[in-house]
Amino acid sequence: MIVGRGPAVALALCLSTGCARPAASPSPKSGSGPGGWTYEVRLEEQATVLSVEALFPAGTDPELAVDDEADTFVREVAVAQGAGWQIVGEQAGKWIVPQCRSTGCRVRYRFFLGQAATSLDDTDLAIGHRGAFIAPPSTWLLRPLSGPADRAFTFRVSRPPDVAFATGVFPWPDSVDTYGAAIGFLSAAPYTAFGRWRLSRKAAPNATLEIGVAPGTFEAGEEAVSEWIASAVDVVSRYYGRFPVTRALLLVVPSGGSGFGYGKTLGNGGASIVVPIGEKTTRAALADDWVLVHEMIHLAFPDLPRDKLWLSEGLATYVEPLARARTRRLSAEAVWSGLVHGLPHGLPAEGDQGLDRTHTWGRTYWGGALFCFLADMQIRTRTANRRSLDDALRAILEQGGDATTRWEIGRVLEVGDRATGVPVLSELYAKMSTTPYPVDLGHLFAELGVTAAGKGVKFDDSAPLASIRRAMTNPG
Repeated sequence: MIVGRGPAVALALCLSTGCARPAASPSPKSGSGPGGWTYEVRLEEQATVLSVEALFPAGTDPELAVDDEADTFVREVAVAQGAGWQIVGEQAGKWIVPQCRSTGCRVRYRFFLGQAATSLDDTDLAIGHRGAFIAPPSTWLLRPLSGPADRAFTFRVSRPPDVAFATGVFPWPDSVDTYGAAIGFLSAAPYTAFGRWRLSRKAAPNATLEIGVAPGTFEAGEEAVSEWIASAVDVVSRYYGRFPVTRALLLVVPSGGSGFGYGKTLGNGGASIVVPIGEKTTRAALADDWVLVHEMIHLAFPDLPRDKLWLSEGLATYVEPLARARTRRLSAEAVWSGLVHGLPHGLPAEGDQGLDRTHTWGRTYWGGALFCFLADMQIRTRTANRRSLDDALRAILEQGGDATTRWEIGRVLEVGDRATGVPVLSELYAKMSTTPYPVDLGHLFAELGVTAAGKGVKFDDSAPLASIRRAMTNPG
């Protein structure tokens, strides 16, 4: 159980209304027995130092490492030798322990998290804020360079009572303060928080959201932050019929100024979100925010190969305003103004090689959104508005395709097409993945009855596809 420090952030989660049966949290295919990796982690010096002891079975790859750039902060590596310990020297960012392959090995080391957070200051590796630290396990768990992907890694954490700890990695069944997932997930496992966090947990019939707030004071007040979180949960839950995962960790980091920083979601064996918020952010800005909804939509989609990032980011970019409009938190005019002015950024430029091969900002976010927009339009027109992209995304989630898992693109397309009854996703992917598929957005918007008017838009309800346009944002 997570123990809170300081005032907990209150949270009202409304997940039960109209919610479908939650998907079971996936677990590793084997326990931490033969073939698994186990870690004992002790937090020292207010979590600025992690003292770790790892146990690897016989047959383990003898080359051990952490994420690139984090190796500088791994110190005092030693392997158990008889009744004592033998120092293991670093070799180009790796530690080679031959005993791991021959007999299995017990390795201990210290990871200087406080120094890593100050030096790296990278959300992918480690960040710190007034004694509160965030780092995914891949940063601080020294591990073999290769291993059986379907076996498990587990880590048990011990800490002083005044030091907080929370992780998005799944709790390990029937084990106290122990967490784990499949070894194949370790390189991209969810965020973990250490140090000076105000922690709270809110349970609901279908989900548990664990919340960590780093030191700081919000001028809008903690009640406004609570409402901001609850609003995002409500928007996403209503769109999918339930909250996407049964358990997630949300880490809120106060920052200077106002507004929102770059949010990020990490799944793979659990679920976690990091969102920076300016301490001077107003209540109105919190109520109008899209960042947290965008990140929570990521929870409802499986991790894909890296060249398919455009689909993950594109669907979150496309679905977020529609979902907010359907809960009356955004006007239809604002939705279509965003699409009219944003989707052109996703069109292929000269030299484009398709979405799988062109990884610019515009093609990743708005190119992915363009794919989703075209898919939605084609599904709706080919089914007389009886089916939409909504049905495909909900089916993927109900088949277990959430952020805690990894899928191949073929499975995503197949499940989505089966749910809508038309092969739109597969057909569009074939056209857009490796070639610069041309799109006449002006014609599409005219068919939908949308015309740009300055920074906004005007609607024509006599347009051929006006009924589809209205259905997309209709709260009903």
